[in-house]
Amino acid sequence: MGDATIHVDPPAGDDHDESEMEEGELYEPVFVAPTSIPFTSYPGLSPTSHPHSPPTPKFSPSPTDPLYFPCTQNPLNTNLSKTYVGTCPLEEYDNRERIGKGSFGEVTIATHKETQRKVALKRIIVHKEKDGLPITAVREINILKGLRHKSVIELLGMAVAKGNPDEYEPATIYMIFPYMHHDLVGLLENRYVTLEPNQIKSFTKQLLEGVAYLHRNHFLHRDLKSSNILIDNEGTLKIADFGLARSYNAADKTIELTPNVITLWYRPPELLLGHKTYTSAVDMWGVGCIFAEMWDRKAIFKGETELDLLDKILRVCGTPDAKAWPEFTKLTASASIRPKQESRKILDIYKPDRLDFQTIDLLNTFLVLNPARRPTAEAALKHEYFHVEPEAAKPSTPDFPGWPESHELGIRAQIDQELRELDVLQRPIPSIRPPAHHDALIVDGQPVRRPRLHDDAETRQYNRHRDDKRPGRRHDHRRFGRGRGRPGNERGRGGRGKSAHEASGEPTGEGSVIMRMKHPLPPKPVLRVPFSE
Repeated sequence: MGDATIHVDPPAGDDHDESEMEEGELYEPVFVAPTSIPFTSYPGLSPTSHPHSPPTPKFSPSPTDPLYFPCTQNPLNTNLSKTYVGTCPLEEYDNRERIGKGSFGEVTIATHKETQRKVALKRIIVHKEKDGLPITAVREINILKGLRHKSVIELLGMAVAKGNPDEYEPATIYMIFPYMHHDLVGLLENRYVTLEPNQIKSFTKQLLEGVAYLHRNHFLHRDLKSSNILIDNEGTLKIADFGLARSYNAADKTIELTPNVITLWYRPPELLLGHKTYTSAVDMWGVGCIFAEMWDRKAIFKGETELDLLDKILRVCGTPDAKAWPEFTKLTASASIRPKQESRKILDIYKPDRLDFQTIDLLNTFLVLNPARRPTAEAALKHEYFHVEPEAAKPSTPDFPGWPESHELGIRAQIDQELRELDVLQRPIPSIRPPAHHDALIVDGQPVRRPRLHDDAETRQYNRHRDDKRPGRRHDHRRFGRGRGRPGNERGRGGRGKSAHEASGEPTGEGSVIMRMKHPLPPKPVLRVPFSE
């Protein structure tokens, strides 16, 4: 049987090869596949549900989906390594050990025999030739071959093996990824690991940079959660699991997408209410949930069902009125839901004696119910949180000394083993939940605002301008101070806390979020960062 290829044309004018790509570039390579494996949906392979981690949702594609390829029904080629261009036989890897499960298969770590390089193998099971690869696998392969960014996992290649005839499995296909020492949920549940505030800031920044890259290139991830955030021992973060990702047109507000995406605990309220013309704001809700989880070391919204989750979200974020979210009443009526009136409690739950004022403000900005008022990833990167001390830790520096290897599956197995040992010894079971992280700056028993970083571009420009006007005068911290605010002052100079509208969490001004500049230099006007979808 001869090989067949399916070509995806590169963008017009793009005639360079992949080896010449710059980081952050979007490239659409030639995608090669055999005609013997049909590219249609397969409804099985549901991952094992864990009480602490709800499974990734499943959905079937439309026959008009661009990844729904027609095919022949020829028998599967037994020489699989020659059927796929750019693949290798599975026998080239050994010491395979399972570390987790993806949305359509399990993940194992392995070592390449020749190079001794450690990699992660994501298994894609093919049960019937006529069903072919799951659509989630096809999407992930196709999308990852066109993405190139430091915060997005790289697809190194494919490995293939013969299937198990007893299980009617004609073939097993593996996606090969770089090995990452940890996933975020594993680090957060490992009580021997404590993340410093500058490390959490670095992870948040890298996550936002990766999400901004996806959105600039018109991709929705649609399954951002802590178990899909991979981290190595040098502090490099990568977004993984693109099984539910898809391209979208931000300019066309009429295209309907399935709302049954995103793992339940990270699903935004508009999807819980069945909204189908959603935007990149659905990913930003997931970023907000992950940001809160990094501080709390547990998921902020743990709903058993969609209605239960919506109730938990409204208890924390409040019930929006017609001004805060005009479409809310229509969506709840369509879903036959009558929510109770709740006040917004984020500023009551997260207090400045544990988290810094800017940390709380960024979280409050992420968890806005109205998707139109949720910040974009690029707008969030301009938030004051990233311009106050401590400076974000830099990967591949002593800022990241490394941690014990921490994956969700391994850490939970370790916890279960420790509990069994305590039970055998008939000892009282201590709390296995590690303490929450904090970054509040406490002076004389009172929380104060963190000083603004003095090495950012804005401050350097101001210093140069001032030195030109006043030669011989150097920056004097005794004169200008280090940005320390008054205890309990949330509005800056002479303020009396947030206004009622600010406390509700909804940004003032249509389509904008207010970021107040707490600067050690002379006061500056309010900066308004417009949203763009």
